[in-house]
Amino acid sequence: MKKEKIVAIIPSRMASTRLPGKPLLKIYNLELIEHVRRRALLSKFFDEVYVATCDREIASIVKQNNGKVIMTSDKHFDCNERILEASKKINAKFIVNVQGDEILVHPKNLDMICKTIVKDKKSMYWNAISKIEDKKDLINDTVVKCYISKNKNILFCSRKEEIIKRIDPNIPIMKLLGLQAFKKSALKIYSKNNITPLEKNFSIGQMRILENNHNLKSINIKNGYRGIDKKRDIIYAKNILTRDKEQIKILNKIINH
Repeated sequence: MKKEKIVAIIPSRMASTRLPGKPLLKIYNLELIEHVRRRALLSKFFDEVYVATCDREIASIVKQNNGKVIMTSDKHFDCNERILEASKKINAKFIVNVQGDEILVHPKNLDMICKTIVKDKKSMYWNAISKIEDKKDLINDTVVKCYISKNKNILFCSRKEEIIKRIDPNIPIMKLLGLQAFKKSALKIYSKNNITPLEKNFSIGQMRILENNHNLKSINIKNGYRGIDKKRDIIYAKNILTRDKEQIKILNKIINH
């Protein structure tokens, strides 16, 4: 049976709203964008890994480390629009969006996402989720929370605990991660949809999919760490990278890459 090509695209830009210039901030003398790119390269399922960016500074660092870059417009509203533009320049059946600030993403979880989307013949859009282990994440506006339906579709997303709890306090709240997947054909459909009200107001790209009545299938993974969104998240990441044995192993691999 012919292998279905899966490509990882890492969207990245210097003009981050909450932490400008974060892709080139260094942890253990390695830029954040390189942490993510090298972790993606450890996945067994990606045929190629690209960084999609509008910034020459980011492209230069990635190329210095022999990485692949796709230059994009600087006019995109969100990362999915950048993914859409980049996807037009590659040949693949599936695109996995690994957010450029997911520096703690585990390659095994990327493998799980890839295996899931290949087996799922009905869905077009997927997003990784995980349990909220730390109650502080409920009140942390940089962490996107979501509800999941009985058939594992994502129903609603919000950064605000008070908004999401207002719907039904008895439904378990999950953490929405910066790990999305698409059939490339689904991105053509996405491109025909304009920015939606909730997407704009909440600054959550996944809402465009939901507001246009498309199913967004959840993929539940373990150890769904939050990305780097503010300066305090750098301290959070460093703490995990110094005490978590699995994370230490991964860190050693990518530093010695």
